[in-house]
Amino acid sequence: ILMEKSIKLIITGLLCSSIAAAQVADSIQHYGRGISFSKKEATTAGGMATADELGHRTSTVASNALFGLIPGLQVLQNGGNEWENGATLYVRGVGTTSSKSPLILIDGYERSIDNLAVQDIESVSVLKDAASLALYGMRGANGVILITTKKGEKGSRPRVTYDGNVSISTKTKSIDVMGADEYRNFVTDRFGAESSAVKLLGKENTDWQKEIFRTAVGTDHNITVSGGLNNMPYRVSIGYTNQNGILKTSKFERYTGSVNLAPSFFEDHLNINFNAKGMISNNRFADT
Repeated sequence: ILMEKSIKLIITGLLCSSIAAAQVADSIQHYGRGISFSKKEATTAGGMATADELGHRTSTVASNALFGLIPGLQVLQNGGNEWENGATLYVRGVGTTSSKSPLILIDGYERSIDNLAVQDIESVSVLKDAASLALYGMRGANGVILITTKKGEKGSRPRVTYDGNVSISTKTKSIDVMGADEYRNFVTDRFGAESSAVKLLGKENTDWQKEIFRTAVGTDHNITVSGGLNNMPYRVSIGYTNQNGILKTSKFERYTGSVNLAPSFFEDHLNINFNAKGMISNNRFADT
């Protein structure tokens, strides 16, 4: 049995200045940190998943929730315990660098996608052609995944949102093996009724597959408060996940928190974007 507890806190900030940004917003496509070019020059091949599409997924792990959503994005589960390993993402297969993994940018910063709650994701975009390589150099050789998190809206009223789901998991079938009496008869026929092998078998008749497996119930909850105070949009969210495994004593528990503040000053010529995300997870993995 493996017990694992992890605590992660990520704080990022971005300060940018723009002049007459509203006049050119319609003709500019933004990628990464401070990199932009005309939409006419944007020839990037890829795909995109929205918050609505992710909202219909039952997986509580962000990397697994992307399975089958974006053409060309390969999502490979690393093992039976999705909470411990998540999934490996491939955009362009095996690249020329030592790593096969794509560059993952969350609000412009390189981070792990599984540090996010699924409910905090606004959109996921995949870049996989020469344009992504040109923008990000060798780090973009294996493709780029751009993730934008949800934010508040300027001047909007406070809004409270709750998302929750309940899942039930069970094993699909049992392995067909001999019962205890059948096995005792087999050993008796093979070695004889007075043999030491028969005496070691005892008289119990336990179905260990019924004893160690169970129907598991999992819950996922997320509460968000968002809005805008004058020129400062804000969004605060907290989440709780409790997922039992079908193998008795296995369990995953996670607490997530996210704070986003995006104030603007001088008639939107100075913009500040502050993000703080934290996660506490407890994982009890019972190996058969």
